[in-house]
Amino acid sequence: MSDGKWSIGRHQNTNVCRERGQALPLLGIVMALAMITMMGLVTLANQATELAVSQSAADAVALAMVADDADVGRQVAEANNATIELITTSGTKQVVEVLVGPATRTAAAQGNQPDNAGLAPAMAAAIATTEDRLGHNLAVSSGFRSFAEQTWRWEHRASNPHPVAHPGTSRHETGLAIDISSSQVEQIAALNGITGLCRPMPVLDPVHFELCPRS
Repeated sequence: MSDGKWSIGRHQNTNVCRERGQALPLLGIVMALAMITMMGLVTLANQATELAVSQSAADAVALAMVADDADVGRQVAEANNATIELITTSGTKQVVEVLVGPATRTAAAQGNQPDNAGLAPAMAAAIATTEDRLGHNLAVSSGFRSFAEQTWRWEHRASNPHPVAHPGTSRHETGLAIDISSSQVEQIAALNGITGLCRPMPVLDPVHFELCPRS
């Protein structure tokens, strides 16, 4: 009986060892699959991050081109390690193709009326007086904005090189504010408001001009 018990015990131990031996490769396969899955998820996350960053860079360039001028757009592109490949202008809409890393991203931004449409009469008069004093036309990159346009700018403010007021609070919506091309900012600022245009935020928003407050 003792020999029989020993024999049964030995077979049981053998079976246990065999099962353990079979489980080890399976465990290795499961771990390998888990590692591959994790690596795939990390790769997808990195790709999504790169896509978001590159698209943000393209958006920033397009907004800079509309809100300011081509030189500022190029500066924004350089700051984001991007290269402007193509610029297409249709009316006040600017479409920019930007190379960021190995990929090309396309972004579009809608500018404002290049004329005085929608501006308050006092603002239009201040612009005319300024142009007479300077001897040339002002490069107004953004004048009157509808609530919808201000909302669009607010939703894309993260890509805008300049501050954006909350919809319903911007003086652009009342025709009492304009944005000027950066190439003319210092000329207008040097007039010290004598033509009716003042720069309320020279550091935070240097291209933004409003009617000077009445004394």
